[in-house]
Amino acid sequence: MDDFYIMQSLCNAEEYMRIVFDTSEIKIPAIKAEYQFLDKSEITAGLSKDSGFEIPDFVTINGIHIISDYLKQILEKEMLDYIFYKKINLIDEKYGIHEKFWITVVPRIDCLDIKKSEVKCEWDFEDGLVPVLRAERIEIISKMVGRYKMFRIFGVDDNNIYITGGLYNKLIQKKIEDITYTKI
Repeated sequence: MDDFYIMQSLCNAEEYMRIVFDTSEIKIPAIKAEYQFLDKSEITAGLSKDSGFEIPDFVTINGIHIISDYLKQILEKEMLDYIFYKKINLIDEKYGIHEKFWITVVPRIDCLDIKKSEVKCEWDFEDGLVPVLRAERIEIISKMVGRYKMFRIFGVDDNNIYITGGLYNKLIQKKIEDITYTKI
């Protein structure tokens, strides 16, 4: 059985930059991994007024995963060719900031072991009477992951990014300090 980890951002602290941009058109396709509704045109973003100055390598804004150019280069070396990237130019003239970030849409794959996982069914009344599966504890079927080293899980209301043990080992060697990993 392979090891899997949840990759999460630690960027809720005051010292981190808070990127501000209009997420309305890209939020749902990014969360649902519906690449066909996203184009690759660049976005320009700024900083919120209460922003810190520490530049994160990974942050989640309104459910949208955003990575630094540095982290993108690391992932590209791992041949993660199934990830959709959309460039964000972070510009703040007041502080002389010109940074390149990437909206990162990680695919959802059908690898949940529903019998071994703890999943609850709730109902979404905003979109009509729609069942929503909430994962309390995840078990992944390793053979269903295939060549994916980074993925999200299809079928549950879970926006976490999961990575394989192999990718985890490579990322911790790079000592990216603003990311936490939880073994599942």
